[in-house]
Amino acid sequence: MARFIATTHLPHPPSAVFNLHLDPNNLIALSPPGMATTILSCRLPLHEGSVIALDVRKWGFSQLWEIEIERLVADQLLVDRALKSPFGA
Repeated sequence: MARFIATTHLPHPPSAVFNLHLDPNNLIALSPPGMATTILSCRLPLHEGSVIALDVRKWGFSQLWEIEIERLVADQLLVDRALKSPFGA
């Protein structure tokens, strides 16, 4: 299986920004311009095994994305895995 891994270094302690990624509503704000993202289902709080279903629209096309939180270590690590998306699964 192909993997995409990205790392971003922030000039703040991880605990200061980590909670931003625990709120799926922020996916809408973090989506690239021109990409409309709607949360179809998600239970909070997120934990390992949580699944988020999204409707992602770009150029008039709609796609269902399902993302599973594979690993979660508070203030340190969030690993998600695409269950259904254009990137695999």
